[in-house]
Amino acid sequence: MVKAESYHVPVMLSETLAGLSVKADGRYLDTTAGGGGHCAAILDQLGESGQLLAIDRDDDALTVLRTRFSDDKRVSIHKLNFGDIGNDETVQSMKPFDGILFDLGVSSHQIDDSARGFSFMKPGPLDMRMDRSQKTTAAEVVNEYDEANLIRVLKEFGEEPRARRVAQEMIKHRPFEETSALVEILEPLADPRDRLRILARVFQALRIEVNDELDAIDRALAASYELLNPGGKLVVLSYHSLEDRKTKRFMRRMEGDSKGRYIPTPGFAEKVVMMKAVPRKAITASRSEIESNPRARSARLRIAERVG
Repeated sequence: MVKAESYHVPVMLSETLAGLSVKADGRYLDTTAGGGGHCAAILDQLGESGQLLAIDRDDDALTVLRTRFSDDKRVSIHKLNFGDIGNDETVQSMKPFDGILFDLGVSSHQIDDSARGFSFMKPGPLDMRMDRSQKTTAAEVVNEYDEANLIRVLKEFGEEPRARRVAQEMIKHRPFEETSALVEILEPLADPRDRLRILARVFQALRIEVNDELDAIDRALAASYELLNPGGKLVVLSYHSLEDRKTKRFMRRMEGDSKGRYIPTPGFAEKVVMMKAVPRKAITASRSEIESNPRARSARLRIAERVG
């Protein structure tokens, strides 16, 4: 049985709770609930009339959540890809929320379970699906994509400088069924000092493609404004530059920043402030937290408040 302890310790928990500004009678949405670490902390600050909607697309996480919070009537648990919060009946029926939390990326449980295929450190099937009811797996991407599409995935989602060479080696040696077979052909492509980095970039790229993660972030962030109460908080934890860049640009756009690469708010000819970042810059973990929880090293926390 999957246990809550197999999920990662929440990163920057006190900063996240401060960003949400949890009110005793508030209503909150945890869009990536995982093992329920953030949920439990939110519930500690909610009163009897408070409500929490916890969603996840991973059945393992949902099993843990239902077991952990089965006796708490303040919690509703719902299977959903967070990218679909804008058109889901359950989410819509509970809005508006006083706070929405996104803890992006892959969980420690998913990485540690070799049967899921997320880790290059453990042999397992080339799967990488967060929702195992979906069709596309990492094996399908590696074995069926043509060279151009493999290069696209590796460049866009892994920022891999050797994307063409990696794609050619994949095509040359496929089919692949196991993570270890893929690792075997990737290792010779890099200097020994760069071995872990190339593996991390390739596995990240495949995972993002399989789970459509970046498009889900775009859709979820776009939906967040309408789901929040005025004064409600949007809190986003990201773990790599692609996630953080999308979050930063969204918040700048909602602040009415139309300069340079930031896109003006659709439907408004002039600067319109719909959210404000509080604070303006990303928050990072303290040195002591990084020492006790290495996952926190790459984390970036951004907070915005709906103002209109």
